[in-house]
Amino acid sequence: MVQKTVRFGIEEEFFVSNPSTQHVVVRSVQSFQNEIRRIFDDRASSELLQSQIEIKTKVLTHVAEAFESLAEHRR
Repeated sequence: MVQKTVRFGIEEEFFVSNPSTQHVVVRSVQSFQNEIRRIFDDRASSELLQSQIEIKTKVLTHVAEAFESLAEHRR
């Protein structure tokens, strides 16, 4: 029997909030969006709601990679 490697990825959704009021913003500032894309490259994308961003891991094959990737994103 041929053993197959399981491949998976993880997406995390974040809402951008105003640091003073802690309310979700209606639209995020373009410079903020640009900085997120600079840091995360193609792993970051905008969502339908402009106040929401998505960060994706690369394609993973081991759970240990997932923990490492998520920890890296959250630093």
